[in-house]
Amino acid sequence: MSRGKPDTDANKALSVEHERSSVWGTLFVFGFFGLFGVAGAVAFYFLTIQPLWDVYRASSWVETPCTVLSSAVETHPGDESDTYSIEIEYEYVFQGQRYQGDRYHFMVGNSSGRKWKQAVVDAHPVGHQTICYVDSAKPSEAVLHRGLTVDMWWGLFPIPFLAVGIVPPVLMLRGKRKNDVTSGLAPATTNLVTNQSSDLPELSSDGPVTLKAASSPWGSFIGSVIVCLFWNGIISIPISEVVQSWRDGDPEYVLTFFMIPFALVGLGIVAWMVYAFIALFNPRPTLTISRGSIPLGETAHVWWSFQGSTYSIRVLKLTLKGVEKATYRRGTDTHTDEETFYEEVLSQHDQAFDIASGEVDVTIPADSMHTFKSDNNEIVWSLHLTGDIPARPDVNAIFPIKVVPHQGGER
Repeated sequence: MSRGKPDTDANKALSVEHERSSVWGTLFVFGFFGLFGVAGAVAFYFLTIQPLWDVYRASSWVETPCTVLSSAVETHPGDESDTYSIEIEYEYVFQGQRYQGDRYHFMVGNSSGRKWKQAVVDAHPVGHQTICYVDSAKPSEAVLHRGLTVDMWWGLFPIPFLAVGIVPPVLMLRGKRKNDVTSGLAPATTNLVTNQSSDLPELSSDGPVTLKAASSPWGSFIGSVIVCLFWNGIISIPISEVVQSWRDGDPEYVLTFFMIPFALVGLGIVAWMVYAFIALFNPRPTLTISRGSIPLGETAHVWWSFQGSTYSIRVLKLTLKGVEKATYRRGTDTHTDEETFYEEVLSQHDQAFDIASGEVDVTIPADSMHTFKSDNNEIVWSLHLTGDIPARPDVNAIFPIKVVPHQGGER
């Protein structure tokens, strides 16, 4: 068993540690990456929001007979590859007046994928009688196909630009949260230091208690499956179009290049799912503590054991941690930051016999803060059990414990 008393600085509360960052640096980050964000937002509007909104609006438009006047696939030469667009003109009569329209669908601009566009044009030869959909409030506005189309997957194109424009500034704001004392944080911090145990349960007199882990390996695995099905389900259609274009000998180079980052993310999510699945077969730790509540400055006894073989674990470590969480508002957003103010290694073993089961004392520092929770601040004490397993997911379990004020109210 090894114990290490944290230094004075490590025991400082999160809310009193501040480090001012450069204003010019902040302005540069927001200005530089903001350009990407603005470009991504504009593209996202025209390629995603506007077409989807038009699809929604057209769901109530009136079905009207129309006649095709001209029909062709127009080629738009590019530096690396050509793009194509559907050009169909049609005529219709609505409320006794004759109109002409040229909109096939609601996607704007040109895109790769000539094959499906040619199929649309072939299905609408000159003189063909078909149905168009007319806006009764504005009869000059009509469309032949009012639903979703294959090229609407280009609406994913602005997402990387939005990510580049949003993620770095957000990360900077998260870093600055430790440095900014907001009007909502300061009063809450004062309350954190002075509030006594009126909101906490009375000190329990029960015997040994089996602790419950904060999260389950099954939870992580199920979460990874849901994310994997959602993400890869979305990108499966455009990827299938890419694969089919290569099989047909007419590769969609632009779409292929565009889908590469999305496919890589999908593969990463699959890897995460496999990792979470393998973790299900790790030995499951059980922690039992001699008392349900530990007063500041007092000691409890902890036993650990495992369900399943522990021979794969090379090093086992049990650590006591105290974490402060501060929640506050900046503008319309709510942020939560956390800082470890106390950390002590209670036990560390590399021998198989000692890893399988063992026991150790845990003493809560008398000059620290008890378990606490309010609207803005929270003090959380927990035992972290980690087991190093080569070439496999490690054992990593967190067991919250309850720390109460000194018995008799003495500090």
